Amino acid sequence: MFMPGRNAEEERQALQKEYRRVESICLELLPADPTLREACTISVQEVQCGDPDCAPIDTIVTMMFPSGGQGFFSLPMECKEATLEHLEKAFPPPEIVTKWFEGIDTEGEWPPEPEPPALRFPVGAFVLCRVGPTDWAPGTVIQHWYREANWQPGMFAPYKIRLEDGRDIFAPQDMDPVIRLNPNKPQQVQVDPVETLWSE
Repeated sequence: MFMPGRNAEEERQALQKEYRRVESICLELLPADPTLREACTISVQEVQCGDPDCAPIDTIVTMMFPSGGQGFFSLPMECKEATLEHLEKAFPPPEIVTKWFEGIDTEGEWPPEPEPPALRFPVGAFVLCRVGPTDWAPGTVIQHWYREANWQPGMFAPYKIRLEDGRDIFAPQDMDPVIRLNPNKPQQVQVDPVETLWSE
């Protein structure tokens, strides 16, 4: 006999089971201090991410303590996909968890800044930079992830380039319509093709 809602209830129970599995792993990853472990409450939940650059569903693990301290980490995957290896890699270091236990704010320490994506051209590469609608200028990459003091927090340009005429400019994106290898000049550094978030 068909029972409306049965599948949804089975899915809810399966998800709760996965939450408990991840909670148990996280309890084992806590620092060895028995007082800290006893005081820690761990909550696991899935959230839908509206950012097109992130996973459709993230798993969020929150740790709370009686001191009022708390913190979290996230995994870019569904809870059922999370393995011990994933959790070990994402888990905060013992000193951060201890600060949460003691009620110490860790803003600026956790979460860590994400690693920037790999860029196509190393420092020292000879490139051509678009400097007008149809104009290109030769130059050399002199810096990765350049920023200026008046830019908003978290805003970077992939490359700073010194042009052959002496000017310093930046490339706002790592893609061929903006910056490309100079085919007319032999490279003095190894350039390996890298597919990045910026390239087409």
